[in-house]
Amino acid sequence: MSLKCLAIDDEPLALDIIEEYVNKVPFLNLAGKFTDPVEATSELQKGGIDLVFLDIQMPGLTGLEFLNTLERKPAVIFTTAYDEYAVESYDFNTIDYLLKPISFERFLKAANKANEVLSSEGDGADTKFIFIKADYKIHKIATDDIAYVEGYKDYVRIYTAEKRYVTRESMKNMVNVLPNDRFLRIHRSYIISIDKFSAIEGNMITLGDEKLPIGKSYKDQVMKYFNL
Repeated sequence: MSLKCLAIDDEPLALDIIEEYVNKVPFLNLAGKFTDPVEATSELQKGGIDLVFLDIQMPGLTGLEFLNTLERKPAVIFTTAYDEYAVESYDFNTIDYLLKPISFERFLKAANKANEVLSSEGDGADTKFIFIKADYKIHKIATDDIAYVEGYKDYVRIYTAEKRYVTRESMKNMVNVLPNDRFLRIHRSYIISIDKFSAIEGNMITLGDEKLPIGKSYKDQVMKYFNL
């Protein structure tokens, strides 16, 4: 799924950064960038815009005030230097809230979240790929290829049959990104692919040659999932 986006910010440099980041993410397509939110209205009214990167603190009309003028409110990722608007911003169709200066790593996390949320709201299609930053590259990984995910401090390791990827990410976000009908969290440190699962023995789950522990607090939900 390709997401058609707009970027709205009164600072041209901030718009350039968003454009640079969008161009690095294969499933994002920037349809326009605006320093004046009013000028973006006609583009939004045409339809077909999936996501808006929107600054909050702008002269004349704030991002929140701008959204209130729209009859049909788009999905939004807020980009702002101020955190005091966070609670109010979630009154809208908010995907994420990015504090400036925005790192590409944090931007990519928000983009993945938008891709997952908007894909599930659309035609119900499964998430076929995830995108992660590792080894100074963006990797496109087919969810069919993932055997399991292991959490380690502020990083996760994503295991496929061919390769292991290490990326700075939280387990909570991996749970949100991976399709929940095909992936199951079995431990605070492990998420497994149901397709790769082969057996449960005691407190261990087998995936191919790997045996992973089932966490005590996850045991009931694992048993319930498999009707055991």
